[in-house]
Amino acid sequence: MLAAGRVVDESLRHVVPSITFSHAGHHSGPLTVSLRLNGVPVPPVCGPTADERAFSADLSRRGDSMTTLNLVVSAVDVAVSAVFAVFVFLQFARRRSMHQLMWGIAIALWAVAVAAELTATLRGRWGMITYRAYYATGALLIPAWLGMGTLYLISPRRGAAWILGVLSVLSATGILLIGLWPIDSHLLYAVGAGQLPLRVFPFFPVQALLIVLNTLGAAAFILGALWTVVLYARKRSSGARAFATVLIAIGGIVAAVAHSMGVLSGIELFRVSELVAVVLIFVGFLLSNGPAVQAGGAKPQET
Repeated sequence: MLAAGRVVDESLRHVVPSITFSHAGHHSGPLTVSLRLNGVPVPPVCGPTADERAFSADLSRRGDSMTTLNLVVSAVDVAVSAVFAVFVFLQFARRRSMHQLMWGIAIALWAVAVAAELTATLRGRWGMITYRAYYATGALLIPAWLGMGTLYLISPRRGAAWILGVLSVLSATGILLIGLWPIDSHLLYAVGAGQLPLRVFPFFPVQALLIVLNTLGAAAFILGALWTVVLYARKRSSGARAFATVLIAIGGIVAAVAHSMGVLSGIELFRVSELVAVVLIFVGFLLSNGPAVQAGGAKPQET
């Protein structure tokens, strides 16, 4: 760059516009913040701002549509999981199988978790009670108790009983920690019901316990279902049961990654994935007890 015939800058040509725009943006940031803090409408700098009526109306319409979607999905999820829980508990009352009791507890916890999500959406934000209820059930316990039911189904009863004792202690510990640990209200209220509040609880001990229970529980549930599919495939006489178990495994995988979907892609995909997961698992359980299985001459899978 030359000025009056003298070299004042030897930067490459494409660098100069970049520096210019970056410098302008550096100063426009504090300026717009200062205007906002003083109640002065912010003019469009790099695009429309919330002070422009058309843009504000568009944001409002988008927010209303997303809230409606969340309400509908969460309400359907509550209904499906509640019916599912009743279905499993009724089977337990008839058959007295421990894996049915474990799965009934897990699906009942699922219903509580999505009910907390629904309540947060109706209120427009997470509250102390709704977030603790969601974290204790949906974030902490569901995968572990689903996995516990699978262990009772595929492993020796004595070993499963020992694992149940350990799980019960860890679950009680987690519930106490989540129920009593102080929560910074600023962290909780900084986001609305359309987002999942993160880092509200410390990594140790709360999040560390969550990681352990989620990882082991999801692994037991999904791998147990896949192992059952392999056994059916070897027999070559239980196609309906194999298909039902595949649905259950897919539902478990979707449920396992649902939270990551919420963090990476937004609460809408998170709640839709929750609903898809519980529907897949429910349909798998229904098919495994349906007439097609019984007509095949195989004993229906107890669920």
